[in-house]
Order: sequence, then C-alpha cells, then structure tokens
Amino acid sequence: MSIAGVLTGIKDIGYAKHFEFKPYGLGGFEKNANEKTNYPGKLGADLNVNITPTLKLNLTTNTDFAQVEADKIQANLTRFNLFYPEKREFFLESANNFGVYLGNNNQLFYSRKIGIQGFEPVNILGGARLFGKVGRNNIGFLSLETAKTDSISATNNTVFRYKYDIGGQSYIGGIITSKINSKTSNQVAGIDANYTTSKFLKNKNLVIAGLIAESADDYKTRNSSLAYRIYCDYPNDLIDHFIAISSLQQNFKPELEFLTRENYNAFNWHLYLAPRWFTKYGIHQLNIGLWDLSYFTKQSTGQLESWTNEMRPFGFILKSGESFEFNLYQSYDHLDNPFVLADSAIIPVGKYKMHNTEVQITTYQGRRAWLNLTYNYGKFYDGKIRTFSSSICLNLSKHFNLKTDYIYNYIKLPNASVRSNDLAQYLNFAFTTRLDISVFTQWNSLDDILFGNFRLHWIPKIGTDLYFVYNRGYDQVKQIDFLRPSVSSGIGKFVWRFTF
Repeated sequence: MSIAGVLTGIKDIGYAKHFEFKPYGLGGFEKNANEKTNYPGKLGADLNVNITPTLKLNLTTNTDFAQVEADKIQANLTRFNLFYPEKREFFLESANNFGVYLGNNNQLFYSRKIGIQGFEPVNILGGARLFGKVGRNNIGFLSLETAKTDSISATNNTVFRYKYDIGGQSYIGGIITSKINSKTSNQVAGIDANYTTSKFLKNKNLVIAGLIAESADDYKTRNSSLAYRIYCDYPNDLIDHFIAISSLQQNFKPELEFLTRENYNAFNWHLYLAPRWFTKYGIHQLNIGLWDLSYFTKQSTGQLESWTNEMRPFGFILKSGESFEFNLYQSYDHLDNPFVLADSAIIPVGKYKMHNTEVQITTYQGRRAWLNLTYNYGKFYDGKIRTFSSSICLNLSKHFNLKTDYIYNYIKLPNASVRSNDLAQYLNFAFTTRLDISVFTQWNSLDDILFGNFRLHWIPKIGTDLYFVYNRGYDQVKQIDFLRPSVSSGIGKFVWRFTF
C-alpha cells in the first residue's frame, strides 16, 4: 500500500447520518448443576456519533457480549500464560488504535482485561470510546466502568493512545493506561516511535522502532518499573533480518496488559532467506530459516533463564499454494521452582537442555478442502514429548463449511506420563447473507471438559441483529450423563438500529 497509486476524480463523498443509536434487550436462562435456574434479563444501548468521516465517538451503557463465540480452551504445557484472542466486536472495531507491542508475545494493552475475569464475564456499566484519525493524528480513547462482583470492586478502566504520522510511513506516539478501584490504582505511561521506509537501498524495506514505558501503583513509581524495546527489521522478499533488545523490569506491573513472562532482559534475532529458485519445478519460493533466537536473562539478577532457537534447513511454498517446513528447535530452561503439568506430573527444579524436530505440511486454503498437519517430537525437560496437530476444513458449498482442529500430546517423564487430546469442531451454515447458524463444540481431555456453543444470527435489516445462543457443558466426561449438563444457558438478544 505504501507505493500504491493515487486515486483522483472522486467528488461529493460524505456521510448523511451523524448519529447511530442501537438499543438492545435480552433474556434467557442459566443453569448450573445442583443449583436453581436463573433467568437473567438485560437492557442497554450504544450511541455512535460520526464526528467526522474518520473520527467516531461511542457512548455505551450496560455493554453486552452474549452473542460472542465461546473461547477454545487450550492445554497449557508450559509455565507461561496462554494468550486468548479478543472476539468481542466492541473491542475489535478499534483494536488498531490501541495496540502497543512489547515483544515476546507481550501486549501493553489487552482488551480482555476489561469485562472478563477468570473466563467469567463482569458487567460493564458503561463508558465511552473515541477513535479514528484527524489529519496526521491517530486517536484511541477508551474509558469503561465495570460493576462490583463478589470479590472485585467496581473498577474504572481507561486507556489513551495517540500517534502522529511522520512522512508516509512513520510515527511518534504515546499511551496511558489506568485501572482504578477502591482497593488499587495502577497506571502506565509510555512513548514510542517508528521509522519505516520502503526506499532503503533504493527499493528495500527497513523499520527502526523503539518504546519505553513505566508503571505506577497508587500514583507512585518504584525502582526497576520500566519496560523498553528497541528493534531493527529488514523485512524483504529475499532476506528477512530482525534484531531486538527488550526488557520488562521486575517491578513493571501493568494491570491492563497481557504478559507471557515478567522480570527479564531479552535479545531476539532472526534471519530468514526466501530465494525464488527451482521455479520451473513448481516452487514459488524457498523458505529457509538460518536462525530464530530468543535469549532471556532475569532482569533482577542477570542470571540466564532460558533461550530458544529455531532453524529451518528446508522449506518451500509451491505455486499451487501448498507449503512444507522442516524445523529444528533447540532450547534451554532454568527452573527455580517446579511447575505442575497434571496431578501426578511435576517438572522439578533444574537446568534443562532440549531439542525437537518438526515437520509441517499445509495445503492451499482457497480450495474446497484444505488441511494443515504438524508433527513434533523430541525432549521435554527430563522426559520426551510427541505432538500431533491437524486442521481440516471442508467448504462444502457457498452456504456450508466444516472445520476440525485436533491436537494430541504425549509426554513421558521419569515418574509420570501425560496424554492430552484437544478436539474442536466448527460448523457454519448460511441460509442467506442475513441468516446463518454456527455450532462450536470442543473436548479437552486434560481439563476433562466437553462444551458446545450454538448461535443463530438473523439480520432483519442492515445494522439490526437478532441472536439466539445456547451453551451446554460437561465436566468429568468419562462419567458423562448427556441429560444432566454441568452448565447450560440460553439467551435471545435483539439489537435495533436507528440513524438520524
């Protein structure tokens, strides 16, 4: 897009409606095993104001996400936090206006920290969003008040993100996040800058960027409460070369974030080659990874904590869209504390060197049927691991598609073994462009959970929605009684759109 042409001759473009009002109402039931059935009802509304064609104000009250698809429960075989993507349209609509990436899968602002606590919804009483662009100014402001629950005080969650465009591709910006309730107050302030050009060495891409942020509790900063990241990226067709240094100091504690790990200094470095050789044999591009290194030391002590490296001696993408990868992984992990995989499987304190081999095959996803297969085997701390994962999708027609994800892990340790099966089935059927149903079922053997989610979505007119959602879940799957679910719930939700 940075070197796309300029479109001219467009006249009389504007917007006729400045206001969009979307009230909703819902009702349903919730039933947990051995408990009385609840019949919740709820009313709320959003008011959207188009201040300019590119700047939007949203006022919301009793914000609700009952129609959102359930999360896919992941089996965690690591000692780090798992990332669950945002699925709520309210937050997805303006996500690009708030993102600040700290590196190593860490996000300075993570919208799922608002309105969700331990996979359970927390009522959002109301608030405001302002997001969009005015000239060279990119604005993202969000402030939402969440309700009090049994263990959590009513909380104000606020984030302000600003970026100023420089040249055609670069910017300088900043971010402030705040979480305040009667028990705690946490703020983070940061600045970042990014220089991007597609004219380096005449026609090459180059990115140089950095950020620094500091957290405060009860409006007071502490020593070692900074986070920073500096990187240089050369992402081009033949060579992709990236180097970064980053740190999350031991007292950097943002409350509206997602952190995979804390208290580290990190060095990241990768070099990939993608020559266009052997094209007469149907190969579009080779995909060779010379190295992809992540090296972590503890910020508080300087002690080596872990490192991982991935090498791809052979990989390619075919002109037909299929791809193949052969990957070699090396890693080191120093455990100061044991961590539990399952009831009888514990990884003890120690220093571990591991190596794994992986083969991955993917077919072209534009076909009526496609699949992705991965097999990984090697060392796992003081034992061994085998992992098989697959995704199979059938686009049976323009109305109907099926997708099945399956992951199998077998871990053999000196004193225990762990088997986990993770099966997820997605079904989507569109009767028309305005009426569709989706069914999502999942089984996770490690957590012993079977769960199903059904959703019907009808659009009587553009902008107006009617949803019917039904959830049904079981634990202790080996002793399952299909007539007695552990949890079941159903709701009907109607959203009507007015413009003026």
